This record gives sequence, C-alpha cells and structure tokens, in this order.
Amino acid sequence: TVLEPQDAPALSAREQRFLTFLDRVSLRGAITSTVIALIVGILLASTLTRPLRELTAAIRSMARGELEQEVPVRSEDELGTLTVAFNQMSADLAQANEARRQMTADIAHDLRTPLTALAACLDRVHERYATSRNPNDLGVVMNAVSVARQDGQRLQTLVDDLFELARLDASEDLVLEPVPPGLQFRT
Repeated sequence: TVLEPQDAPALSAREQRFLTFLDRVSLRGAITSTVIALIVGILLASTLTRPLRELTAAIRSMARGELEQEVPVRSEDELGTLTVAFNQMSADLAQANEARRQMTADIAHDLRTPLTALAACLDRVHERYATSRNPNDLGVVMNAVSVARQDGQRLQTLVDDLFELARLDASEDLVLEPVPPGLQFRT
C-alpha cells in the first residue's frame, strides 16, 4: 500500500534528528564527491593535454624560425608516435636548412675567387690597350674587354648578393636603412 503524507506515522524527535543528520551527511558527501571528481578531472585533463600543448608550443616556435625543436615523448600511443615524427621532421628541417646555408656560402666563396682574378686580368688588358694607337687592335680588344668587364661586374654583384644572403643566413645582425620612395634597385 502507498502511504499518503497525512497517513505517515509521526516521527519522534530522535528519528527527526537522525533524518536531519542523514540529510547533512548525504549533502556533505555529495559536495565532497563533486569536488574530488572535479579535481581528478582537471588533473587528468591536464595530464592528457600536456603533450598537445607542448607540440603546439614547438610548432609556434618553428613558425617563428626556430626550426630545431624537440618535444619530450611521454607515451607510446598515437600521440607518442606523432611526437616522434614531429621531432624527426624538426631535426631533418634544421639539418636541411643548415646544408642550404653552407651551400650558399660555398657557392659565393667559390665564385668570388675566379671573378676577382678575371676582373684584375681584364683591368690590366684594358689599361694596356686603352692607350694603344693601332686601330686594328684597339677596336676589337676594347670592345671585347668592355663586354667582359660589364659581365664580370654583373657577376660580381650577384656574388656579393650571395655573400650577403649567406651572412644573413648565418644570423649576423641585419642593418636596416631607410629607403627613399622611387629608389631603383639593381637587377
């Protein structure tokens, strides 16, 4: 049978205190359980998302130009595999970038030496025949020397640009200078 509230037996003072005590204990237990569950949840979430936060920070560092990044591998699951792959990619990228820098510096150095010798030789020929009075020699030689000197100067400009690129790649300080509008750049 179902008891209606008006049919319920009257509780003694002792029973009433016991029910009040049970209500308080139940409420305290529920609050304590909720607080503990929240703390454990926050700790678990923090632990589980830490590798993702570390990977994200490393990716942002790479975007700023700091190519060699290493993130600690904290697990052997898919996230650990991703971290290992990221670390390998970062190392390979840094190594390729260093090889490119070295190649640029080597090319610039290897080109500068023969260009300097060529320019000196052409200058000597130019000086010798600039005062020549023989019309047969003078026209042909001066024209060839002039063309060779212009091409040598153009190559020298390219090599100087390569040296500047190599210097900047080597992380030497960049000097910023104001440039007036309408300035023509060399090509």
